[in-house]
Amino acid sequence: MNNKAVTLSVAFALFAVFMVHSYVSSIEEETKKKYGTELLVLIAKRDIKEMETLNETMLELKAVPKLFLEPAAISFQMTEKDNRERHEGTCRNGCHGADQEGRAGDLQ
Repeated sequence: MNNKAVTLSVAFALFAVFMVHSYVSSIEEETKKKYGTELLVLIAKRDIKEMETLNETMLELKAVPKLFLEPAAISFQMTEKDNRERHEGTCRNGCHGADQEGRAGDLQ
């Protein structure tokens, strides 16, 4: 096998990965500037019947841009830890430890 060709191929592949990562990061930053920072919003995973007791399996946290937040939504400010976990894929069933923002909404 030609070591020079393999080395050059690996170098170009790493450069391509770096360029794609930089491009995606710049698009994310533009989106955050355009639509506002993301907040964690409490949403129902399935339809919840009237007078049904809620438990943690019925609810989940979803990241939504501040501009698209519904008026009565229960939202939480994302911490850096939550943001890292979301990007790493470890924040599957709720990102505990988020600080509650002042928008508690109606709980009736």
